[in-house]
Amino acid sequence: MYPLLHQCGLSNKVDAVAANDGLELRDLYITNAVKCLPPENRPNAEEFAACRPYLETELQSLPRLRVIIALGHGAHSSLLRLFQSQGLLKRLADAPFSHGSRVKLPNGLWLVGCYHTSRYNVQTGRMNAGMFVALLDQVKSLAQGKNS
Repeated sequence: MYPLLHQCGLSNKVDAVAANDGLELRDLYITNAVKCLPPENRPNAEEFAACRPYLETELQSLPRLRVIIALGHGAHSSLLRLFQSQGLLKRLADAPFSHGSRVKLPNGLWLVGCYHTSRYNVQTGRMNAGMFVALLDQVKSLAQGKNS
């Protein structure tokens, strides 16, 4: 993922190897919907729910936030539940997940779905570099107020 972020002008370096490696993200913030490392790295619904307050606090600390990319169905669902609890979304079914799906919330925030960039998805061909770069281009346009 980091080489593609660099290719799209969203980071100053190709790789992230350590917390103090000098990598700087540009107009980008990366977080997880689940803050722990669950068994087999497959979080369940209870873990998403337990971590949602932390995610909410993080999002509230980003005053310039315009677009959220949800990497994977789990992150997308967790964000939808958060937005529903905030009164920004009535029904979860109004924002189904798919790669490239997007929904604009009443507060102006965009939620964009993205297949997870996991090794499994890349190896099976479900996700590839071209798909991710195209999605990042779409997101940059949304963040600039285009395609709204």
